[in-house]
Amino acid sequence: MVSARRQSSDDSSDDEIAYEHKKGISDVISPHTVTNSTWFVTNFCKGFGDLFFYKGKKLHSEPWFHLSHQSVLPNLDYQHPIVDHKDDCIEFTAALENDDMAFTGGTSLNIYAQHLAYKESLDGDAKITLPLYKTSIDVNQGCTIKLVYRSPTQNEVKLNLCCYLSLIAPDISSLSEVFNNQQHEKLKDQNGKLQATIEIKEHATECATFSLPMVDEEQHCAWITKTAHVPPLVYSGKLVLEKISLLAVFNTATTFGFEKCIVASIGYLSVLPFMYSEGKVKHELVELHLKDYERIVNSDVDDVYYLFATLSWKSVTDNCRESKMIDYVIVSYKLPHSNEKFFLGTSFCDQYRISGLSITKTKSPVFIIESVNREGDISAQASLQLPYVL
Repeated sequence: MVSARRQSSDDSSDDEIAYEHKKGISDVISPHTVTNSTWFVTNFCKGFGDLFFYKGKKLHSEPWFHLSHQSVLPNLDYQHPIVDHKDDCIEFTAALENDDMAFTGGTSLNIYAQHLAYKESLDGDAKITLPLYKTSIDVNQGCTIKLVYRSPTQNEVKLNLCCYLSLIAPDISSLSEVFNNQQHEKLKDQNGKLQATIEIKEHATECATFSLPMVDEEQHCAWITKTAHVPPLVYSGKLVLEKISLLAVFNTATTFGFEKCIVASIGYLSVLPFMYSEGKVKHELVELHLKDYERIVNSDVDDVYYLFATLSWKSVTDNCRESKMIDYVIVSYKLPHSNEKFFLGTSFCDQYRISGLSITKTKSPVFIIESVNREGDISAQASLQLPYVL
């Protein structure tokens, strides 16, 4: 026993050389697969932050902590980007960090780059891969893959996704049989988009890589959405999405310098089957009312009081797939004759406690609640005018 312990201690220095750090749990345990087998959504939020955002819009400007907002975080492999042509003069790193411009929540997956030494001959395009998730998502019926990112030097950075799919189909021996002829020709014609690799399990030698067009859709607050569609299978079989990675191409001469800087931030990633967009989904927030309320008069200002109350409602959902279920509710208010909303907080149940909201008697606010589904979209809204006399 003593010998074994000594051996383990002696090996620690070898670990530091081989792994550039002391061996940790991520070095000895293989990455876990995302548990959901039908759909996948993440906004990379750790459940706390210095600011709170919703789709790039800042709602809250103070530190917060709410682990119910924690999203599915990537495997730790992302911390070590894979560089196609390693250059000792350039360093790429990635980190999940509290961000002053997060997409939703308070965290982004930031990619950093830095010149360690100047070497003009090696300047050019650098291509890196960030392994993000292991999955087991059934995409037989086709799916939509969405990526939301931003970059300070948008024209100098190209971001795409790399997906690995496995096909279990005893009667299929070639990729050309997987999709119909029109789909197959379209896939071959695309270049530099979402890279998808399909391996036919019954024929280990049959492995093909093709590209899917990713449509750019610029959003507000500098965030860009890229969307790709994986077509459905034509023949019987099982097509499973097993790995998702991020591909990034940088111009090392113009994108960054000798100071470590963010070259790209990832804010959202989703894989949703086509069937999830079919059919009407009914969401309603009803019976919005105040209860257990109390007014405390401000002794210094006659026309101001502090409101203590519970805002309560009921959520009604019909014909709803799992990803479109309500995740949380954003609670805010606005003043009369104004469209500006003031954020109060979020709720993961059908009520929200208001504690000491300062209200001017002549400016009775309107309370607004907005339900956010698991895909990150607002699905329903309701409002309540606070009466002048409670």
